[in-house]
Amino acid sequence: MRSMFAWCLGCAVLVLVQARADAAFHLMQIEQVIAGVNGDVTAQAIMLRQRSFGQNIVSGTRIRAWDANGLNPVTVHTFVGNVANPAAGSRILVCTSAFIAQTTPACVPDGIMSTPIPASYLAAGRLTFEDSFGTIYWSLAWGGANYVGPNNGTTNDMNGNYGPPYPFPLHPLTTGGAAALQFQGPFTAFSTSNDVDYLPTAGPAVFFNNAGTMFTVNSAPATGRCCTPDENCQVLTLADCTLAGGTWTEAAACAPGVCEAGGQVGACCNGQVCTITTRALCEADGHVFEGSAACTVDGANNFVACCRANFDGVGGVQVTDIFAFLAAWFAGDSSSDIDGVGGVQVADIFAFLSLWFAGCS
Repeated sequence: MRSMFAWCLGCAVLVLVQARADAAFHLMQIEQVIAGVNGDVTAQAIMLRQRSFGQNIVSGTRIRAWDANGLNPVTVHTFVGNVANPAAGSRILVCTSAFIAQTTPACVPDGIMSTPIPASYLAAGRLTFEDSFGTIYWSLAWGGANYVGPNNGTTNDMNGNYGPPYPFPLHPLTTGGAAALQFQGPFTAFSTSNDVDYLPTAGPAVFFNNAGTMFTVNSAPATGRCCTPDENCQVLTLADCTLAGGTWTEAAACAPGVCEAGGQVGACCNGQVCTITTRALCEADGHVFEGSAACTVDGANNFVACCRANFDGVGGVQVTDIFAFLAAWFAGDSSSDIDGVGGVQVADIFAFLSLWFAGCS
């Protein structure tokens, strides 16, 4: 009799333990998703958040992606073990291998996604967090009217309906290549509907792993027009343009002929009058093309581009410019050939002094 009682008691304990384990992942959010970083749709990450204490027993649960019809599920990650931190509000981070180098510091996830969300699902589709039997505990759909699949789920939505979906594609997000789609409620919050629960992060997304370490997604470096020595034009970062030996203009676009000798745009000097035009037009008028220099002054009102009286290029027109000019003149430097006639001669001294007394404006 006692052995029968002990056996029954053991069974009851096992049932309670199993029930506790089965309940240990139910209260979970899909808090944040990034489906591509700076155009690389293989760099993806999904961050779950525990809605209460003790939801860290996730072994055997999975995350699946579905197409715009709510069909053709792809398992992007299956948890093969639990995570250590059971605290309410703590996160669980999974990502693709390509995502790791896209953060600062380099991401240390709680799991590597076996398969990224398929690129064909990014315009409209769905992610679900579920158990091994397919019971859905959280759902995130996107694509607005282009998503026509179900929005069902249990436990974490009061009416079991997570729709309507977020109204735009999952990637790219409107705020840029380093933004993620983020749940707006606190960790205790139920879902209401995906279209109001989720918004893109305002800037580069921040992710956390289960240990609480923070990883910030790297923004793409600024790009601009790069004119290479062979007069070709490409839109590159400053670093890549420098490697190519080119001349870089931030945020500028390529246009036909802009990097050719006659097509380059910059400061054109007609005496001390400065205009911005192409090299071809400037030289056709017999003026001096100063390249990428601008027709502006610095904070010290220091005219440089077309102000030949500012001979040393520092601090505007000052007495030091006379000494700098005379040093160049005595050295026979071609820069002191002010009148452009017959090389460096005495006449250039008078030409320079005339400019110096006139000043620049």
